[in-house]
Amino acid sequence: MNGVNTIYNDLVGCIALIPDHPETQILVAKWGCHLRYFYEPSIQRMRGLGEKYVHSPDFADRFRDLLPDLTKFLRAEIMIYCDR
Repeated sequence: MNGVNTIYNDLVGCIALIPDHPETQILVAKWGCHLRYFYEPSIQRMRGLGEKYVHSPDFADRFRDLLPDLTKFLRAEIMIYCDR
């Protein structure tokens, strides 16, 4: 399993935690670092990707297979991360 899939699977395990939980935010930071394999992720790009996870059928379908509410959870945690 590649790095980003591990991060997504670990996030599934965090969905029951309170928003802004340190464990979840560590995983979002790892997700942000993983994006650097493709481009430098600005705060705006990270926010946009969080929105795309919810609104793009391709992303929504992919995440729905892991957990139906993962896209909304991930978007919320990305926004918290970006607000810091």
